[in-house]
Amino acid sequence: MRIAVLGAGISSASFVHHLGHSADVTVFDKARGVGGRMAHRLVKGVGDFDHGAQFFTARTKAFRNTLQPLIDSQVVSLWGGNIGYLGRASQEAASQAERYVANPSNALVKKLLDSVDLQLNRRIIGLRRINDHWSLICSDGVEYVDFDLVVLSLPPAQAMNLIKDHWEPVEAAIEMEPCFCVMLGYKEEPQPDQLPWDAAFVADGIINWFASNQSKGRSGDLTCITLHGAPIFSKSFSEANRGQMEKEITDEFFRITGRQAKNIVHCSSHFWRYAKPREEVHSERPFVINKDVGLALIGDYLAGGRVEGGYSSGRALAASL
Repeated sequence: MRIAVLGAGISSASFVHHLGHSADVTVFDKARGVGGRMAHRLVKGVGDFDHGAQFFTARTKAFRNTLQPLIDSQVVSLWGGNIGYLGRASQEAASQAERYVANPSNALVKKLLDSVDLQLNRRIIGLRRINDHWSLICSDGVEYVDFDLVVLSLPPAQAMNLIKDHWEPVEAAIEMEPCFCVMLGYKEEPQPDQLPWDAAFVADGIINWFASNQSKGRSGDLTCITLHGAPIFSKSFSEANRGQMEKEITDEFFRITGRQAKNIVHCSSHFWRYAKPREEVHSERPFVINKDVGLALIGDYLAGGRVEGGYSSGRALAASL
């Protein structure tokens, strides 16, 4: 069986890993590297920013078993940072769940995709069904042919845009929320540490998360902070107001932490249009497949919206085949 997988994130990596050598698989991604939302950005002279998924948990035995050799080889490690929860008028330690990070953040995906045929910088813009096989049309006009199954590990709206002429699963209508992420590098002067957290969930305001990348062992010449905007704030994004949004979210960070907005050397941003499902979806089968037409959907949005959900989605589809 020849299988095309669209997207090189954790769901597709898990699918490929668990499928093993039982099929001929090619993975396509529009980006120049793997990871999807388990992404990082290395800024020369500043540091390494995790600007997508910030950590992951391992609640299932299957995921723990997959992680263990990667923990042993230090590809994955426990994050020992002090993580808080900031309410409107109070702060407290967040739950003491074991939180993991990959080193760097896309390393878990990269390891699971280690032996697959990987086609990067390949934006698939169309699917063509010919004699019970699929052809994939790339944005540069190149066509990849003769696939028995196409697995879409994409945000549901993007998946639906490709398959709507052949199949309209209700799961492809799941709504996703955006996240506006700011990466901030600054020279921190000695000052009283008014907030004892390396990272924090924020309950109110335009920020819902911040984290020190150095607390995860990331390299950095400066203090490197990742800021995630709350969904209601992130929805207002446009290229025209990117700079204003960067300023607003940066000012809010310094306000809630009590630190001084001095010596900012680097400020950049990334807009995740499809960051997480608006509502958590849990089903008996965290994937969708139509064997009659040879199409399948996988993704964290089908299994709770977390990294481990994406892993479980890909694993479940592989097991079904």
